[in-house]
Amino acid sequence: MVALAIFVVVIFNDNYQNVLVSDYFAKDSCSKNQKELMQNIMMYATEHESVMPGAEIWTVLEIEPNVIKCVEDKRVNVENSYAYNANLFSLNLKDIIAPAALIATADSDAENNFIRTFSDLNFRHIYKKTRENFAIISYIDGHVGAVAPDDMSFIKFENKADK
Repeated sequence: MVALAIFVVVIFNDNYQNVLVSDYFAKDSCSKNQKELMQNIMMYATEHESVMPGAEIWTVLEIEPNVIKCVEDKRVNVENSYAYNANLFSLNLKDIIAPAALIATADSDAENNFIRTFSDLNFRHIYKKTRENFAIISYIDGHVGAVAPDDMSFIKFENKADK
């Protein structure tokens, strides 16, 4: 009952009058999927002396099929809606410089489900009120967020210090 009350308040708040229920469901579902995916990746690293998975990630992680398919991904015969940052292959967690900015997984249509640059992201989610597209991204520190194509200055794909 409390969850329903909170949901109703959000839907009818002046700032969100035109937002459809599907906005919340899709973003929430995709966020939960990537959070679970990130937790699996970190469990793998914990079990492998703090080393992140390499190219074998999609075969070594035990992930349910519904977790790797975004509800907003309308492609047919595609099992995985997300991609893993290829720059993390076999990286040791202790060597990570900025875990809150370093992308682990993201919405993507990239070949082999690996991302390397901003161009590999898929901004498939649409905020109905403003018609802005955004992608859901998980970060090494475990948080998940939404990012728009014009708001990516704080995101890192590579584990390098800022110059």
